[in-house]
Amino acid sequence: MKFSTLSGCLLVTIPFLATLLLTACKPDFTQECTASMDCPEPLFCRMGVCTDLSPTEPSTETPLGVDASQTSYDDAGVGDDTGPPHPCPDAPPASADNLVLNEFMANVPQGPEGDANQDGERHFHDDEFVELVNRSDKTIDLTGVDILNDDTLRFTFPELCLKPLHAVVVFGGIEDGASPPAGEGFKSLVSDTWFRYAQGGGRVVIHDARGDTIADHTYGSHPSGSLNLNPDLSGNDYIAHPDVAADDDALFSPGTCADGRPFTSGCLDDDDPDSPFADSKPSPED
Repeated sequence: MKFSTLSGCLLVTIPFLATLLLTACKPDFTQECTASMDCPEPLFCRMGVCTDLSPTEPSTETPLGVDASQTSYDDAGVGDDTGPPHPCPDAPPASADNLVLNEFMANVPQGPEGDANQDGERHFHDDEFVELVNRSDKTIDLTGVDILNDDTLRFTFPELCLKPLHAVVVFGGIEDGASPPAGEGFKSLVSDTWFRYAQGGGRVVIHDARGDTIADHTYGSHPSGSLNLNPDLSGNDYIAHPDVAADDDALFSPGTCADGRPFTSGCLDDDDPDSPFADSKPSPED
C-alpha cells in the first residue's frame, strides 16, 4: 500500500486492486489575517490564519472490507454529533452595544506589586491584561471576539458565555502550574501569545466575531499600572487606575470595579440616580 498527497488530499494505492481511494480531502485554508473580517465566511481569524471553527461533519462511509449490515453506527458512536453543545446558543453575540473594554494594563509595575496574574512572579508581558465587561442585562456570547495590539491579532475567544455585569480578564501569560485569579462576577483566561503592548504608548483594539470594532483606544505614556475607564463601565476615557479608584496604592483591579467591588454592584452606589446599571443587576442566582 502506498500513501501520497495531491492538492491537499491523501491518496491510498492498493496495487492488487489497482484502486485509488480518495480520502481526507479538505480545502487548505492558509490565508493570513489580522482580524476575522479579513477571512471569507465561515472562517475566523485565529493566531493570524483564517481558520474554520465550525464542527466537521462525521463520516458515514462504510470502512473498506466491512459489511455495512453488521455495523451499527449508533452503537459504535460513529455518525453521532458527540461534541458538547454550545453553552449559550440563544445568547446575542458580543458587540459594541453590550461589551466594554473597561481596563487594560500595558505598563506593568516593577517588583511584587506588578504581579497582576497572581502567579508569584512579576513579568512585564505575563502580567499585562485586558478586562472586558458585559454591561447589558442579558448573557452574551464572546465566541470569536478578537483582542489586538494595534493591527496585530493577539487573542481570539473560544466559546464563552458572559453573564450580565460580569467580566472576563485575559492575561498575557502565566507561570507553569499556576492558575489565574477568579472571583465573584468574573473569570480569567490566559493568552497563548503575549500582548506586547508598548509602555510608552500604543493601541488596544477589540473586534467582534464579524470583525466590527467594539473598542479602539490609543493611549500615551502613563505611570506604571493599568488604565481604567472613568467611570467604570460607562466612561468615555481611560485614566490612571489610582485616579479612578481614589487610592494611590491601587495600581490595577482585574476582574473588579476600580474600588474593588464586584461588577455585579454596577460599580456605583445603589442610590445613585445617575447609575445606568440600576436595572441591569443580575438576580442572586447569577
